[in-house]
Amino acid sequence: MLSVPVARSPRKPGTLLIALAGVCLTAAVAGAQGEITAARAEQSPVVDGKLDDPCWRRTPAVTGFTRPLSKEATAKRVSVKVCFDEAALYLAVTCAEPNPGRLRANSKQDGPDVWKDDCVEFFLRTTGNSLEFDQFIVNTAGAKQSLRRRAATGEQAWTPGWQSAVRVGA
Repeated sequence: MLSVPVARSPRKPGTLLIALAGVCLTAAVAGAQGEITAARAEQSPVVDGKLDDPCWRRTPAVTGFTRPLSKEATAKRVSVKVCFDEAALYLAVTCAEPNPGRLRANSKQDGPDVWKDDCVEFFLRTTGNSLEFDQFIVNTAGAKQSLRRRAATGEQAWTPGWQSAVRVGA
């Protein structure tokens, strides 16, 4: 089992399955409000936006997310499942959206403006410094954006090897 401390404050609605390869998880995310225990996946899930792989069927969903910098619940239901194998950490996010046709996804390709769309963001702190993090963003069209913040260099665009898949209206 792997314990992954996380901040429970997704920013906007979206639906995604994400695989983060080679991420070192040795410290808590800044502002962590809880801890998720991730199960080891016997077989890697397919990153296709579907949650029909064996690891997802046996992984409990984490709920109870709050709005950023608040104790107020998110406006729409959000749940996350986490598992890992030797190669990657896998995150499955399900966001309730009663009107999928109203989702904003202006960025159709990876780039610097993905965060402006309806999206899901993960912040991972991989150092002991609470001001340093790796940020992973994916919008409802599947476009990705990654940022890395380090004390010595500030915030930088970053292109790590990660995959995502989005399924809207499932």
